[in-house]
Amino acid sequence: MEIRNALNQGTPSLFLKSLSEDLKLRSILRLADNRMEDRELYLRAYAFINTKYLYYEKPLTTFLDKAMESIYKKTKEGLEEISRKIIDAIVIQSELFGRHIFSKSILGNTNKIILNSALFEVWVSLVYFLDGNEKRALLSNSDILIKEYKILLRNEAFVKSITTSTASNEAVRTRFEGVKKIIDKFKK
Repeated sequence: MEIRNALNQGTPSLFLKSLSEDLKLRSILRLADNRMEDRELYLRAYAFINTKYLYYEKPLTTFLDKAMESIYKKTKEGLEEISRKIIDAIVIQSELFGRHIFSKSILGNTNKIILNSALFEVWVSLVYFLDGNEKRALLSNSDILIKEYKILLRNEAFVKSITTSTASNEAVRTRFEGVKKIIDKFKK
């Protein structure tokens, strides 16, 4: 991310920096700024907001580079709206999953909470496109949504898609379609 950031000075790096410095996000995610890993997470989410998962093509590095370049084409107002909606999507996740946000720890088989970047990009980019009523419906159905999500987190193909070979086209499609099915079921 450091090299990508250096090559894309100006609007793209400032956009990601503003997300990484947002106080609300910092209080929810408590991400370290080591080697700009937090900015990489935001870029991954933005990349799938900018280009739907169905159009993803590996390698991930090229996909992220193209997303970074696309930021140059956005207006200041457009980037502010994107930022606001990303923050809102993360807040919804915090309300749904609490301290287990973007982590497999929700299964209860570990005390260690590790943020999973693949889960982050999926949940943020899919919730980003929901309207207010759909987000409220997710929250209203949180108990049964979480039960179904735990089942998904035990599915071998899904686990593989978020832990190993996460950048393949098949892994991206598997994780997005798994989470999308849950969101679609409970957003009504």
